[in-house]
Amino acid sequence: MTRRLLSLLAICILLCLGSAYIADAQADTIELPTQVEIQFGSNITFSSSIETSSQLTRAVLFIRPVNSSETLVIEAVIRTEELTQHIESSIEMRPPIFDPFSIVSYWWQLEFSDGTSQMSSTREFRYEDNRFNWQTISDDQISVNWVEGGANRGEVIF
Repeated sequence: MTRRLLSLLAICILLCLGSAYIADAQADTIELPTQVEIQFGSNITFSSSIETSSQLTRAVLFIRPVNSSETLVIEAVIRTEELTQHIESSIEMRPPIFDPFSIVSYWWQLEFSDGTSQMSSTREFRYEDNRFNWQTISDDQISVNWVEGGANRGEVIF
């Protein structure tokens, strides 16, 4: 009986410590506006800037298609101009890494010279073939994209 009580107490302590760690990690989350430039079938470039008094020593970009368990991890290039630090990371899309029209999540991890690190909030973009002017019709379960013809064509396909 005592062993079971001690086990339950240990589990409760671990859960409380885990919750504190998660809350602390969330406090270190920053908003980092990022420009995503897609050259369909060629590459995707992610770039952002941050103003900070502490020197940025490392920036890592994490990219994951929605509904996938695989995450790409890419080291970013850091360029400093006075107090502004620019980060940029690119991925080659030959062969294709994402399916056309898929939703892709990404986030940054930043490490600073003072030993701190911060994670950006997760953002998403749609990997759309931007060589064409697409028209779209969708509902909760399916989306139809087409290039030529009016809305009637999309409705017929839908």
